[in-house]
Amino acid sequence: RSTLDRSSAASDVYKRQMTSKMQVKSVQYKVIATAQKLFYKEGVRAVTMDKVAHSLRMSKRTLYELFADKEDLLVACIEDSYKEFNDKMRAATKPEDSVIDIILRSFSFRLEWSKDISPAFFSEAHNYPKVETLFERQSESMRADFCEFYHRGVDEGLFIGQLNPHLLYLSFVSMMGAIRDYSTTDPLQPFDLLLNTYLVHARGFSTEKGRKLIDEFVNSYRQEHTI
Repeated sequence: RSTLDRSSAASDVYKRQMTSKMQVKSVQYKVIATAQKLFYKEGVRAVTMDKVAHSLRMSKRTLYELFADKEDLLVACIEDSYKEFNDKMRAATKPEDSVIDIILRSFSFRLEWSKDISPAFFSEAHNYPKVETLFERQSESMRADFCEFYHRGVDEGLFIGQLNPHLLYLSFVSMMGAIRDYSTTDPLQPFDLLLNTYLVHARGFSTEKGRKLIDEFVNSYRQEHTI
């Protein structure tokens, strides 16, 4: 066979491999989208691989070829939710936004995302070691972002200066863990949960100017949504 024939054959093999990978990715995306809805609605414990396969009208064998087990599928769902949130924030953020603008937009997005999610999802997801590892990795990544964000807020006159951003972030992470455990026995409404953790924490290290912006947002949100 000529060099041209061999090159053409290799190109055909490569194209078939790429097409196959794209098809697998497409199916994986559909599985993740379906599993997310089930996990969010019913919690993690109640959702089985059987239920996911049935919802997709897919064989269990095919599902297990895509994801080794429920834990791997759950991790993929959470990773996808992180990506979706970050993409949404990047798309909405404008160069002229202040740190308070970004905090309030994040609050709104998180509130919209969490309002239809079962409290069981948040508590039960932490029972899986791979999920805990993912959360810890994400937390470490966010620590550096928070420190940079804090210093930017100080420069904008919206955050109190001379505080330790590492301790501020650690206190927030610790508080969220306690709230997660509490909400399993006495489920909190998303607005109450995020207001009394996310915004109260941010308000605590904000200047008078920053606190005023947060308070105006909360009052306006309560009026618009009759909370």
